[in-house]
Amino acid sequence: MISKIAILLSIGFLMPGRVSPNNCTSEGSTRKIPTFRNPIAEEQVSDPYVYYHRDHHYYWTFTDGLDIVLKRSQHLTNLSRAKSATVFDNQESSSLFNGQLCRGVNLLGPEIHYIENKWYIYFSMEVHNGTHIVQGYRNYVIEALTKNPLGSYGTPHKLSSEDIETYSTHGTVLQHPNGFFYFIWSGKSHFDSESIDLYMSMMESPIQLSGYRILLRRPSVDWEMMSGAGAILESPQVFMNFGRIYLVFSASNSSDADNCLGISSIEEWKHPFVAENWFHNEHSCIFARNDDEGVYGVGKVSITTSPDGKESWMIYRGTDTPGGESTLRAERFGWRLDGFPDFPSPAGLKLEHISPSACIFSEAYQHLCYKGTALERN
Repeated sequence: MISKIAILLSIGFLMPGRVSPNNCTSEGSTRKIPTFRNPIAEEQVSDPYVYYHRDHHYYWTFTDGLDIVLKRSQHLTNLSRAKSATVFDNQESSSLFNGQLCRGVNLLGPEIHYIENKWYIYFSMEVHNGTHIVQGYRNYVIEALTKNPLGSYGTPHKLSSEDIETYSTHGTVLQHPNGFFYFIWSGKSHFDSESIDLYMSMMESPIQLSGYRILLRRPSVDWEMMSGAGAILESPQVFMNFGRIYLVFSASNSSDADNCLGISSIEEWKHPFVAENWFHNEHSCIFARNDDEGVYGVGKVSITTSPDGKESWMIYRGTDTPGGESTLRAERFGWRLDGFPDFPSPAGLKLEHISPSACIFSEAYQHLCYKGTALERN
């Protein structure tokens, strides 16, 4: 079993005489507070995933269905201009599958994770032999061959639980304070299942699951089944706050305007591999379409922080019209007194936001230093 915890948040150190923590400006100067408007990238996206690393960079993984591209940037709100690299090439990933030369196609949901000082990218794909699909969706992982996350990666490893191998997509990793790691994904109970559920398995290593899977959540309420495509829960994401672990997920068909976010949670001290230990909010979506602002289909998200770690940010995809093209968007969110996340109603593209606070107290990063709060609409 994996027994170490990756450090997820970076820490900024105050250097007296350089920066004021109150106004986040250098001594003797006045800086204009940076602002931005969504979207934060020009590329069309279906599965947003942005991770902030302790090297003071954001890492954004996305796919066009054939390749996986990784971008690295110091700025969350201008990812299109970031340095990028293709870390998985469909044309170079051919391998034998049941004696046939095949390639991965229709890639979904790439996520980059830093586990025990190594980089890994988790994603799902189908396998194609040149004429037809020979294997449906399964989860895979590739491991970086160097310390540079923009460098080369190894061949894909398939991630399957021991009890059954069937449809599985959108896997993510829970790095638990108990010292173990867990893989959470969207899948079916059997091949002809009518619903897509959330499952969990323990991990033997970052590239191998351990033993059987458990069912975490199955769609059962109206807002999880609002589309004609069936009952669907997918794209799970995990984060922690004040001794509690939160699992947010996409509910209903991801291409539908009503696609929204649901949430489950568990106290940090409870064992996550016991399904009954999880609390499931079934009352309503926690982040949904906003017709007044012209924002639809917002049910896919990743959670990150500002560079100074003082603000919580959600990166999500949304459309301007029902069924329109999805773009990558960012909004700050807060926390309720009971520790639960307090997501805003998604804002339209005309709203100007103050950029993430970035008071990193070093000479190299003083040009990033400011403090962000939401601007009111005009």
